[in-house]
Amino acid sequence: MLRAGIEIYELHPQLGQRLLLPGEIANAPLRLHSKAAVIDRKQMFIGSVNFDPRSQGLNTEFGLLIRSPSLAAEALSLMELLKKNASYQVRLKQGSERDLEWLFVESNTQKTIDSEPGSDVWTRLKLYMQSLLIPESFL
Repeated sequence: MLRAGIEIYELHPQLGQRLLLPGEIANAPLRLHSKAAVIDRKQMFIGSVNFDPRSQGLNTEFGLLIRSPSLAAEALSLMELLKKNASYQVRLKQGSERDLEWLFVESNTQKTIDSEPGSDVWTRLKLYMQSLLIPESFL
């Protein structure tokens, strides 16, 4: 998707803390397992389904396509708020077809990291080991 020019933003629980109002649950992580898209400002998709063969064939996840320009506009406003204040932008590293980097703003400064935010060495090792066992067609 990134190679096709699609922008991907990943909501991050710690960055999402910025959106809580004073007095709301302190240190409550914001987590979503959903995928959302606004299409031509007229319709929106929201669901948990992943866009890969494994999700299509094995998982019991779903998504909704809603044709409503007013709801799409509201969703786009929320996405812009989340994108600006609570998300990492995932993109391909310059000159790479596969390696990723994550961009975010902290203290009014744009920062870039080259390992998945919030993942530790153990998590990355487990994912690497799984990648050796899971067929490429399922990834």
